[in-house]
Amino acid sequence: MLQPAELSVILERIANGEHTEADLQALRDFLNQGDRPPSLLQVGKYSVNIQQALGEVHIGDRLELTEENIQAIAQAVRSASQNYLTPPPKVDINNTVLSQQERMNLIQTLYALVPQQFNMLIFVLNPPTGIIPPMSAPVGDRASALLAWAEGSEGCGLLELQYSLNKVLKRV
Repeated sequence: MLQPAELSVILERIANGEHTEADLQALRDFLNQGDRPPSLLQVGKYSVNIQQALGEVHIGDRLELTEENIQAIAQAVRSASQNYLTPPPKVDINNTVLSQQERMNLIQTLYALVPQQFNMLIFVLNPPTGIIPPMSAPVGDRASALLAWAEGSEGCGLLELQYSLNKVLKRV
């Protein structure tokens, strides 16, 4: 069975008029593999700019396109590809402002965590090594370090911290 690279080489030779009878036979064999009817294979080397088409364009045997329709299709393709290729805008969750009450609730919840829950939260958020004091440190020091990191430019942001905390506490 022909591999795609071998098929490309044969098609290139055919396109250049340098093919042999063995190339044609290999291509026939490829198209007539097994008991199924011959397959159609189209390999294009160059792209076609649909905007350069003049008058009517016939695609297949059933569809006729006028210049107006071509422009509409081209615009739809451009829009779709722009939406597909452009990454979604990055949301800066570090600039999210919490009210004083929300900040108080967050730190109180962190202070109330049992060590296993706090360690689970650290594992989920994955701050850089050395940012959070060891387990032997007071919980207040660990919570303050976590909050300082989360709010910092390299941190995950307070919204992500709240979300992960709720997941650890199974509130989400």
